[in-house]
Formats: sequence, C-alpha cells, structure tokens
Amino acid sequence: GASLWYFRLAAAMGSADDDDPPPQGVIVCVRVRPMFITRPDGTPGREAACSRVVEMEGKADTGCGCGVTKIYDPNDMEAPPRQYAFDRSYWSCDGSKEDPDRPGFRIPDGPNSKYVDQDMVWNDIGLTVMKNALRGYNCTVFSYGQSGCGKSYSVVGDPPNVGIIPRTIQSVFETVDNNKDPDVRYHVEIAMLEVYMDEVYDLFEPRKKERQKLNVFNNKGEVFIYDPKDRKNPDKIWRAASNFEKAEAFRKMGDANRSIRATGMNPESSRGHTLFIVRFRKEVKRGEAWVEDFRSKICLVDLAGSERAHDTGLTGVGLEEGVAINMSLTALGQCLVQLCKGERVNYNDKLTRLLSESLGGNAVTIMIAALSPADINYNDTVSTLRFADNAKKMPVKVKKQLDPTAELIRQLQEENEKLQAQLASMGSEAIEQERKEWEEKLAAADQKVEESQKKLEELKAKSEQNERIKISSSANDIEKKTNSELEALVAKFEADKTLIDTKLAEISAEISRVQETGNDQDQLDQLFKTRKSLEAEKKELVAQEKHSLEQLLEARLEEAEQFQDQRDAVRLSILKAKKSGDAQVEADEAKLAEIEDKLRHAEEACESLQPMADDLGIGKIVRAAILSLKRQDEIAKVQYLQDQLAILQVQGKGGEEVERLEEQERNAMETARKIAEEAKQAAEEAVQEQMEEIQANAAERNDALAEVTKVKEKIGSTEEDL
Repeated sequence: GASLWYFRLAAAMGSADDDDPPPQGVIVCVRVRPMFITRPDGTPGREAACSRVVEMEGKADTGCGCGVTKIYDPNDMEAPPRQYAFDRSYWSCDGSKEDPDRPGFRIPDGPNSKYVDQDMVWNDIGLTVMKNALRGYNCTVFSYGQSGCGKSYSVVGDPPNVGIIPRTIQSVFETVDNNKDPDVRYHVEIAMLEVYMDEVYDLFEPRKKERQKLNVFNNKGEVFIYDPKDRKNPDKIWRAASNFEKAEAFRKMGDANRSIRATGMNPESSRGHTLFIVRFRKEVKRGEAWVEDFRSKICLVDLAGSERAHDTGLTGVGLEEGVAINMSLTALGQCLVQLCKGERVNYNDKLTRLLSESLGGNAVTIMIAALSPADINYNDTVSTLRFADNAKKMPVKVKKQLDPTAELIRQLQEENEKLQAQLASMGSEAIEQERKEWEEKLAAADQKVEESQKKLEELKAKSEQNERIKISSSANDIEKKTNSELEALVAKFEADKTLIDTKLAEISAEISRVQETGNDQDQLDQLFKTRKSLEAEKKELVAQEKHSLEQLLEARLEEAEQFQDQRDAVRLSILKAKKSGDAQVEADEAKLAEIEDKLRHAEEACESLQPMADDLGIGKIVRAAILSLKRQDEIAKVQYLQDQLAILQVQGKGGEEVERLEEQERNAMETARKIAEEAKQAAEEAVQEQMEEIQANAAERNDALAEVTKVKEKIGSTEEDL
C-alpha cells in the first residue's frame, strides 16, 4: 500500500507539465459518514431511530464521488431538497464491505456502489497536495463540520483506514528515500500545534499542568509561531525528521497530547483545533555550493467540531471549551465572508491567524466538509453546507515558494548573455551617476537597518528588565532642541505633508483628465515625473516628522521622569518626618500634591501624541513607553503606602488611618498588577512592531543592493564584476 502511493504520485508528477499551474480557488469536498445505528457493544446508537436526510447522486466531473449533494427537510420530506454542487461529493454512508486482503479496511461492496473509501480520497485529493508541494507550492487541507461527523476520520483515520496526515508523511519520505540524484537533496521538518481555548500550544512538548503558550503573527503573508520566552529561537516548534518512522512517532506523540473529552455527541471529542505542518525544502548542487531550489509547507488541519450545549451535555470547563470552539469557528466563517466580498480581513483570533497564510490565498487549499446524514443533525448539516458553499467563492492565487537568493541567481544567469552583449556600450557617465546614486541609497539603507536592529535590542533589554522603554535612542547624538522647538517642527512637517497630499490629489486628477483625452503624451510624462518627485518628498517629510516626534516624546517622558524623582524625594522627606514623630508635614504634602499634578499633566501631554504616533507607525512603542512610565508610578505608590503602614506599625498606631492606608494599598497593588500586565503586552507588541520595521528596512536595503548590482553589471568593467 505505501509503495503504491509513491508510484501513483510519481506517475502524477511524471505526467504533469512543470508549467502546469496549481489549482486556483478552494477545492471544496463534502463527505457523509455512516449512521450511528449500533454501538460497538451492540446496543442501539444515538441515531438508531433517525431518518437519513442527506443523499448524493450523479458522477463528479473530475475525480471520484458524486456530482450533487441533496439535503431534505425532516419536517417535510416530500418538499424539494436543497441541492449543492461541490468539487467533490464523497458518499461514505453505506455500500461498503471489508477488504479480504486488508482486514478491517472498508471498500465499495460492488461495481455499482458509490461508496468512497480512504484510498479513493487520497488518490483524488491527497496526490493533488503532494504533486504541488513537491513543486514548491504551499498546500493546506482542513476539515470542517459538526462534532462527531467524521472530520478526524478523513484527516487522521482509524487504522487500517488511515487518513490524509499519515499518508502525506509516508509519501514525503517515499520521495526523499527514492531520490537517486546526487545533486539533489531534501530537508523535512514537522510541527504539530493545538489551538485550545484560543491559545496555541506545541503538541510535541510533554503535557504539563501549565503548558507554554505560543505567540502567532503574520508578516507579509507568512505565518510565524514562536515561544515568547525564547524569541531568539524562531524554529523551536519544528522537529527534524529523517524518516517516516521518526515522523510518525512524533505524530502519535502529539496525537496523545491533544485535549480530548467525552461528550453526548462523540466519546472522543477534540476540544481544540489540531494543525500538523510539514516544512519541505529542496536543494540542488551548483558547483561546490548547495542552493535552495524551493520550499513549501503542507498544513493539515483537523478543526474541532461545532456543537450545541444541550447536545453535548457538558457543564463547567467542558462547556467553556465548546463556547471557545464555536467562537473560533464563527471567526473563521467571518473571514471567509470578508474574503468573498473583497473586504479587509480581520484575523482576530489565534486560529484565523494560523490559517491566514492559506486564507490569504497563498496556498493550494482543500476543504473537507464532514456531514452527518441523520435528521437530528439537520440544522448543523445545513450550516456546514452553507460554510462549504461560501468557501467555494474564496479567492486563491497560489505562488511558488522560492528562496529570494536562489531567484536572484536565476535572474542573473538568464541575463548573463544580455550583459555580455552590452559590455562594450555600458560605460557612459549617466550609468556611472546612476551607480553613485544607488550606492548612496544602499549606504543609507544599511544605516537604517543597523539603527533599527540596535533599537530592537535596547527595546528587548528594557522590557526584560522592567525599565522605562526609550523611544529615541539617537536623541543624544544630535543638537538638543527644546520641547517648544520640537512641537513647532512636528506641526510644520504635518502642515507640509498636508500641502503635498493636496498637490498629489490635484496631479492625479490632472493625469486622469489627460489620459482620457489621450492627446499630449509629453504632458502626461511630465505629470508622472512630478508625482514621483512629490511622493519622494512626502516620504522624506514623513521620516523627518517621525524622527522629530520621537525626540519630542522622549523629551516629554524624560520631563515626567524628573517629576517622578522630585515626587519620590518629597515622599522620602515626609516618611522621615513621620518616623521621627514630627506631625508637621503639611508643607511637604502640599508640595507633593503640586508635583503629582505636574506629573499628571506631563503624562497627559505624552498620551496626546499617541494618535500621531499611530499614523506614523510607532504607536506600539509609544504606548509601551507610556505604560512602562505609569508602571513605575504605581510601583512607587505601593512602596510609599507600605512604608507609611510600616511606620504606623512601629509606632503602635491603628484605627481608621491604618484601615484607610491598607485599602489604598490593596487598590494600588491591583492597579499596579493590571498596568504591569498591560505594559508587558504592549512591550511584546512593540518588539513585534520593531521586528516588522527591521524587515521593511532590510527589504529596502535588498532592493538598493539589487539595483547597485545591476548597475555594476551594466558598467561591466571587469569579468569579476560581471
């Protein structure tokens, strides 16, 4: 059986043209399971007295299965049924028998049976996944449906009726093991995750009472999953697998760590969504070096089933799990609707963030909607069919996952002959000037990357040490300006930016007018040139405004810190006076109130700049800095109250004053705890924001480097340059 999978895959790969595009759009399959008539112990099953309301008819246009799925209203079986035409309709309800050559494996009971077994599902859609994954395309298969309707059977299976995940692992290593080309090698890594109660966990980690939560973020369409306690190891969740046996052992270990609970719908109901991911990389040898040819990911998702509380019979934690499952599936459905309408997609929970790479259209995506044929599940089955129908409309445009360096090498090799032909004529002053301009841009981009990396390290260090986060690390390297001067600068930049936006709108309108008439190409060229110049000017203004705003915020935060120091000094003076028994502290307390009022105004002045910081892309680090300042306030307040209580305790005093201070201390500690949590979350978001800035700066730097390389090759002064 395992070898047969490989030969079918090899045949599919051999017959497919390398230029044959991958399937665009979601391949939607529906599969109906058998009725639960009897239990394993022979007693009547949950659906023993139920009627079947789902039918499948006809023949699919491609692959196996039926062409049309019908569902009848159990309250009016004579009424016309709802009909759906999906890419695949798999009938696995009845018409099967045990394979005499494979005990326990179910196959069609005759030539006219419409039963679809596990082999047929794999040959129909599993080979599609493998064929495209082995050509460098990301692939995703996910199952959806009501709890207890057969999702895990399709994706994982029940030996010997194994599902898509173990067959995929087997096929991947069949490909690796059967590679005889010494100039080709493969790397395979696997990960297995669980989304439980909207938190992500690594199923390959031993199950503990307190499991480590993982963070998820999407950058330029690619999903990254990391341990917040080990940010320097972004590949922590991945396990290298050298053969099928090792990978399958990992999978079984992860399967054993899943969250499972018996419900009224399913004795082994998954209480979380499971993702099994294979990361596949192909390298080819060119000369003495190994160069990456492509990389791809196969994401196999077993979604937890939607469920109704009264059907499961669960209470307490089990009920909360069901609510979390339903909420995440609702969020997934909302994403599909937004995608179909062409709206901005909100990936606002962990499940949709993990699937955003597939939902965003950068993967060959196959959905298996599992159906129950029983009338008692009619409403849930209709809901699943509607979900599948929406998924059909989801736009998908799959791109090959090429390594940027390998792609650049390919492009340079393809242009080599053109460069050879142009060598003699590529020494003009214009090209030399172009080279100098791009080298200046490259130097500036290198400096931006270096500064942003330094800023990230400072941000991480301040966050880990619970110190106030610095917004502008270069404030001491430039001429010091007063707050008023900085405010005037920011206002000027904002006004200049508004003026440029107005000019850009006018030029765009003029371009549209000239394009409609189509009479003056020279005027159109001049308008495009002017617009490009204004856009470059605006970009420079935004950078200057951002820099000035960072300085202004840092100056205001430093001013607030000075007020904090003055406040702490006055508090210390009050404590010393009370400790010595001096009750005359009214003057110090009045001074303390005045300083605290100034501090409050200083913090409000910082917060007033938050909207502008959000617009300029530094909102998260500004919020983190303000919260870290407030955290210092609350910690100092708690310490001050504790010191006052300690003095009263030593002096043997009690009564209303002690009770008042104790109440204030409890409130202050609770406030400090909340702000500390907010500050920690804000710091993590600021680190992510800074990482995204580094990646953007690195991309800008790589673009400049590519242009410098091209210009140097144009000049072609030596064979080494070429």
